[in-house]
Amino acid sequence: MSVPYKKETPVGWAGEIQRTWTVTDIPDGVRLAGDCPTCAHPTESLVRSTWVAHGVPVDPDTKALPRHGSEKVLVVCACAAEHGAPPDGRGCGRAGYLLLVPDGTP
Repeated sequence: MSVPYKKETPVGWAGEIQRTWTVTDIPDGVRLAGDCPTCAHPTESLVRSTWVAHGVPVDPDTKALPRHGSEKVLVVCACAAEHGAPPDGRGCGRAGYLLLVPDGTP
């Protein structure tokens, strides 16, 4: 275990994700993938596009990208390496928010 598990957002972490990860369209969303800037292991985040009726509660654990406009999403290292994560966790614990902007958004 080279990098111990720690829930934090290191300075520049999200910026490194924006510079180095790939964004791929998948059915109903996008796949963000690359190496974690902290532990250097491969990881990915799936962000699903959703339609939500006004006033309907949204599952807080679901990452969702609206069909129109930009959305701030939390990207978390979820690599398969052993970092001492708690039983309900994965990866090295590092995370950060990214602003996803759909193609064609001014």
